[in-house]
Amino acid sequence: MGLERFGDKKYYNLLVTGDEEAWEGTTYKAELNRFLEFTDMKVKSKFSNLEDDDVIKEIGELPCLFLNEIGRGDFGYVGKMSHLKVRSKYIGFRFEKIKKIPIENIKNIGFELDIDVSKRGITELHRTHWAIKKVNLIEELEELDDMDNNIITPLPKPKVFISYSWELDETKDIVKNLVQRLEEDAVEVIYDKKSLKLGNDMTYFMEMLVRDESIKKVLVICDKSYQRKANEREGGVGTESEIIIDEVYGKPLQNKIIPIFLEMDGNNKPYVPIYLKNSYGLDLSLGLNNEKYDLLIDDIIS
Repeated sequence: MGLERFGDKKYYNLLVTGDEEAWEGTTYKAELNRFLEFTDMKVKSKFSNLEDDDVIKEIGELPCLFLNEIGRGDFGYVGKMSHLKVRSKYIGFRFEKIKKIPIENIKNIGFELDIDVSKRGITELHRTHWAIKKVNLIEELEELDDMDNNIITPLPKPKVFISYSWELDETKDIVKNLVQRLEEDAVEVIYDKKSLKLGNDMTYFMEMLVRDESIKKVLVICDKSYQRKANEREGGVGTESEIIIDEVYGKPLQNKIIPIFLEMDGNNKPYVPIYLKNSYGLDLSLGLNNEKYDLLIDDIIS
């Protein structure tokens, strides 16, 4: 999901850190005693009670500007946060970067974003902190981007390829649900029902999972039907299996081919192709719940 959902938000989170690698991951924790620094008093009163679940919920629904202190990074990021947790000394959360913006552009539009970028003394961009600003971040950036197309740059979406057997209704439902949730989280999903067009060479399409270097993950949806077709090299599943095998054998620490277990046998073992029997996968045999999905999306984005 992009930034459109934040278009009506009148506030945004500003996070500045001296850790140059902070925004390279997917999680961050901020010191509580730095929360709401450089924040207007009226805004502080609105968001200061972190024991109020409604306050936590509202903070988590605001767009975010993730920055490094001056001299510690050339770019900042516009994005979102989720899974906020407050502890005795820290606030932790997960985050997703959606667009990249040069730090020099941030300095140039400091007034519009209500960021102190004066050249006198310690300013906001010289100190690690978490502020909340009463500014419609998306509106301001869109207005400035219309005047200068170099203000912000969309980050490339992570891309995944889904290999599955379109036979069981239960599998179809889970694949459709999974695709929908991934696309809502700004992941580009490649799979035949959507991406394969009339007249396309089907083998060439399947080879995309190894030929296209931008594909970060291949999700192998494992059920009884897929196991049989893969092991017997039957149909499209069989062809994709021959391609996937070269990406697995001899590569015990590979992290691109991810088995997703949808169905168990009588011994409570997943139906899985022989070439993936030792691979660590994600068990969705009881359904696609939030906890399991979070593990998957974190692995894709990280």
